[in-house]
Order: sequence, then structure tokens, then C-alpha cells
Amino acid sequence: MTVTRDVWTSRVLPQVGYGVVHVLEFPATPLEACASMDHAFKALKQAQELHKIGLYDEGVGKCRVALEKFFEYEDKTGGDGKTRRTPVFVKSWETKLGKSTYDWLNGSLGAIKDAANRTHHSPNIHYSQFDSQMIIAITTAVVAYAARTLDVEDKK
Repeated sequence: MTVTRDVWTSRVLPQVGYGVVHVLEFPATPLEACASMDHAFKALKQAQELHKIGLYDEGVGKCRVALEKFFEYEDKTGGDGKTRRTPVFVKSWETKLGKSTYDWLNGSLGAIKDAANRTHHSPNIHYSQFDSQMIIAITTAVVAYAARTLDVEDKK
């Protein structure tokens, strides 16, 4: 059976809840690019498997696990006077990466960690197939970039 593009976009997609679809191509980061960071590689592989079987929340949660070794914990006292262990991007990497790359990775990984952390703390937070797919793809790309950048810096 062949479905023309016009029929697909005007009849099929609206019936399944989609409107117009725009396809953007960008180079995919292979999961193997994260292999030098074994903990992240294993967690992202599990995230993909969970995503494939429709467990989107759990897949996103594995992205948080993939990022655990990117952070160290410091005791910080909040405005309420309570001291909490707070995750902080590994500070020693600022020297290896340079300030701008360190700040970019800190912001990117922190944003991913926040999004992926929600499924671990709230039974009311749920992710769609699209959410899961995007968070896994972004996590894989950023971890691969970090692995490659840190690996290059370690070889200097």
C-alpha cells in the first residue's frame, strides 16, 4: 500500500492527533560515543530500551542516572537554615574544559537533570513518547560531547 504525502498530511495525521509535521535533519549522536563514560552509556542504553517498550517516565528517569557522575555533592545551607547536600557539576573540570565550555555543560546537564529528576520524586509527572524521545536524544548528545571533550583534554 502506498500513501501519498498529501493524503498522509491531510487525512492520516490529523486523525491520530497530529497536524503538520516538519522534519528536521541533524546528525545523530551514536550511543557508542558515550562508551568512555561507562555509567552514562549503560543508563542511556537502558533508557532507550525502556522507551521502546513504552515506559517513557522510566526512560527519562534513566537520563538522570546517566548524569550522576557528572555531579559531586556539597553541603549548602538554605534560607530556612537547613543544610542539604546539593549536586554541583564537577568543579575540577572547569580547568580541563575552560570556563565557557564548563558553564555551557553545567547549564545543559543541569537542565536535563532537573527534567529527568521529576519522575523520581513525583507520581504525578508523566512524559509523552515525544518528551522521552527528545530528552534521551539531548542527553545522549550532551553526554557524548562531554565524553569527547573531556577525553580530548585528558590526552593533552
